Amino acid sequence: MAGEKTSWIRVIVTTFFGATGAILIGLLFYHFKMFHYHNAGFFIIVYGISFSFLYAHLESNIKLNYLVSALIVFIANVIVFRLHTFNSISREFVYLSLLSGSVFIIHSIVSGSLKGNALFRIALWGILFGIGYALAAPVLAFIHHHAIVKRAILIYLQHGLILGTGIGSGLELQALLTTKNSNKKSK
Repeated sequence: MAGEKTSWIRVIVTTFFGATGAILIGLLFYHFKMFHYHNAGFFIIVYGISFSFLYAHLESNIKLNYLVSALIVFIANVIVFRLHTFNSISREFVYLSLLSGSVFIIHSIVSGSLKGNALFRIALWGILFGIGYALAAPVLAFIHHHAIVKRAILIYLQHGLILGTGIGSGLELQALLTTKNSNKKSK
């Protein structure tokens, strides 16, 4: 019981740092307009929380399935974004699927051989989220029978780079603070 409580605390802390990093980087690009629901930057807040939560879940020892966590995030985002049409719900499903895959890949790479290089991990977050977002444009064009617009791919790439770099920065700050605290306790 105590281990599971510690795991949930870790999920909350990791989600907080990842989301905070996304919001701080988002402020550089969208300014305070990102806090307005109808601004394009609002997704930074919601997705920063969502994907930080998914990453935190992978990092914890909680016995909740990753797919169940992703489904919970999907339902929460449908409610937050007030989605009610097939097009809007399918768009959200595509975003979450591609970016959840990015989170899973990032976790696999970071927990393996990249434990020492913080800047590379931040860049990895930005690049993989950028690719995930950029892939969403042609997938959505195919689903909704629209022409693929190169400008949309570049805009999606930019959004993904901002979001991923922000989450990665927040998680690296958490790792830095955690390392400092554990070094103080060991002395």
